[in-house]
Amino acid sequence: MNSLKLIEQLSNAYGACGFEDQVVEIAEKFAQDEALGSVRHDCNLNVYITPEKNAGKKPVVMVDAHSDEVSFIVQAIKPNGTLQFLPLGGWSNYTVPAHKVKVQTYDGRWVSGIVASTPVHFLSAAQKNACPTIADMVIDIGSTSKEETEKVYNIHIGAPVVPDVTFEYDESNDVMLGKAFDNRLGCAAVLDTMRSEEHTSELQSPIHLVCRLLLEK
Repeated sequence: MNSLKLIEQLSNAYGACGFEDQVVEIAEKFAQDEALGSVRHDCNLNVYITPEKNAGKKPVVMVDAHSDEVSFIVQAIKPNGTLQFLPLGGWSNYTVPAHKVKVQTYDGRWVSGIVASTPVHFLSAAQKNACPTIADMVIDIGSTSKEETEKVYNIHIGAPVVPDVTFEYDESNDVMLGKAFDNRLGCAAVLDTMRSEEHTSELQSPIHLVCRLLLEK
């Protein structure tokens, strides 16, 4: 797999904090296909890839990247079927309205929705000049009641929500567009570094939730 294809897969993967299963699956499959070494993950979905060529006579460099993305989580379901939500990660309130999103159902499917706020023609002059808060917004999935959201859509409090953005690459200008580049590009860099024959015997690589570089003797 080339680097651009790897970045595309990692960027398109859904991985709110605590729900990084798709990213873990991609990383583990890549490590196994490329024979990078032993692969395991723990209950917190940290992935550890350890080459087996180091005989212990060289320094061990640990390179890693976090695999989650800025996202949301369902806080409550309103009587009209829309979802109140909380941010996971640092969001600017200006950028949230009108986002197309995916909401995970209880049985693991993903439902499309849109972040909605009060229409401009219902706002006062003062409100039009103010930035809406996330508490003023809802996610509309097309449901018309709380019962429909829970029983038909199978969406409940605590469901993860991620931006619905598909990776694109503009070859003529060598520009990538996508979501979760912080830090899926880091994950791709870690995996590509592991693949390098020149360094494989000296590296071990977890992909998890903290960015750091350690050198041990």
